[in-house]
Amino acid sequence: MGELAEPLRPVRVVRQPGRYHPLAGFSCGAGEDPWDRHVNKVVQRLASEQAIPQTLAVLEDDEGELVGICSFWPRDLLLPLRREPLLEIPYINALGIDRRFQGVGLRDGARPADVLLAGVLDVIRTMHGGAAPYVYALVAAGNTRAHALFARHGFGELSALREGGEAIRIRAPD
Repeated sequence: MGELAEPLRPVRVVRQPGRYHPLAGFSCGAGEDPWDRHVNKVVQRLASEQAIPQTLAVLEDDEGELVGICSFWPRDLLLPLRREPLLEIPYINALGIDRRFQGVGLRDGARPADVLLAGVLDVIRTMHGGAAPYVYALVAAGNTRAHALFARHGFGELSALREGGEAIRIRAPD
């Protein structure tokens, strides 16, 4: 485990991910779990400028070390029992903490992933004129840490339609 230089810097958007060199050394795990592989692949594509257009938000410690990433973009969501889809709402594609900082707590007891997600929600709120829209993510059934994280930040769950599938985690507007 690494040591975080506190205080953490505010979550910020990286406008040109391919020029943000800390992405090259980022890894949220060795790839034992499919969600770690997904985040690592997204980071590799962002670093090599081969990703589809998306917003990259980063969390850094006080010395500028990359602690975590979150990417999102506007995407439509069709929910069961809803006639009209939710159009162009923020979809969280990837969220991960560098493996050096996983399990590391802050002095105030907060977790880096909570700081990152709260900061991303603030970024999204700012991008939408100060009012938070619906925000959602797809979370693998077995990714208990991600389910707990999204639940702590007010994301409800629509269970996966099939065994081992992805659940929709959705947060209503403020």
